[in-house]
Amino acid sequence: MQSPVRFHSATTFEEVVDALDELGSEARLIAGGTDVMIQLARGELSPQVLLHIERVPGLGTVAAGEGGLHLGALVTHAMVRSDPATCALAALADAARQVGGWQTQAIGTVVGNIVNASPAADLTPGLLVHDAMVHLSRRGSERTLPLDQFVKGRRETAREPQELVTGITIAPTPEHSGEAFVKVGRRKAMEVSIVAVATRLVVDPSTGTIADARVAVGAVSPIPHRAPASEQLLIGQRPTADLFAAAGRAALEGADPIDDVRASRRYRLAVLPRAVAQALSRSSDHVDAARSVA
Repeated sequence: MQSPVRFHSATTFEEVVDALDELGSEARLIAGGTDVMIQLARGELSPQVLLHIERVPGLGTVAAGEGGLHLGALVTHAMVRSDPATCALAALADAARQVGGWQTQAIGTVVGNIVNASPAADLTPGLLVHDAMVHLSRRGSERTLPLDQFVKGRRETAREPQELVTGITIAPTPEHSGEAFVKVGRRKAMEVSIVAVATRLVVDPSTGTIADARVAVGAVSPIPHRAPASEQLLIGQRPTADLFAAAGRAALEGADPIDDVRASRRYRLAVLPRAVAQALSRSSDHVDAARSVA
C-alpha cells in the first residue's frame, strides 16, 4: 500500500529552498499538477511531500528583458496563448493552444511541460526553435542550461533534487522570420501528440533565400530534438514546396519512434515528413504575410 503523501503550499522562494534542502528527491514540486496528479494516481510517483509553489510571488510573469523574453515558472499555457508578447511567437502560442483542453491550459505551466520531460511534450519543439534557456536556482547558486541539455531523456532532466526551475528565456526573434507548429493526433483536443513539429524560417529580403532555418520534432524519439539535416538542406535555398518536402524527408534522420496505443512506429515515420513540410509551408506563408504588411 502506498504511503500517504503530505502536501505543503509554500508562499516564499526561501520556503521552497528550505524544503528542497531538507527533502531533496523526496519532495515533488507541483504547480498546476496536470501531469503530477495523473502520475500519482497511476503509482508512478511516490514522494513524501508535494511541494506546491503556485503561491510563490514573482514566478508568474511574462517579461521582455536582456537576452530575450522571460517566462516565469508559473506562466500557464493560457497566458502564452493570450499574452501579446508570446502571441507573436506562433510556434509556441499555437502549441499552447493545443495542449490538452482549456482546463489543462488554464492551470498547466510551460515549465511544468518541460520538467515533466515527456517525449510528446507539445511546448518543447516550439521552445527549441527559439533557443530557450532554462534557469535553475538553489540555495546560494543559480545556473542556466540550454533546453536541449536540460531534457536528458523520458521523464529525466538535468535538475538536481535541491533545485527549482524558476523560468525560461526565449531568444529574440529575428526580423523577416515566420514560424509554425503542427500537431498530429487522433482528436482536436485532450490529445497527446502522435507527431509534433515546430519550424521557423528567416528569409533574406534581398535575395529571397532562406538565411536561417529551425526544425524541431517531438513524439518521434525519446527526447524532442532539432533536425539538423532538414535545417542544413533549407539554408541558402528559395522556399518551395519541393524543398519543404525534401526537408521533411530529411527529418527522418534521428527519428526513432515507438509503437504505442496512439500510433505505430510505421505511422509516425510516414506522417513526420508531411508534418514537417506543412509546418515549413506555414512558416513561409507567415514570412510573406509579414512582408506584405510592412
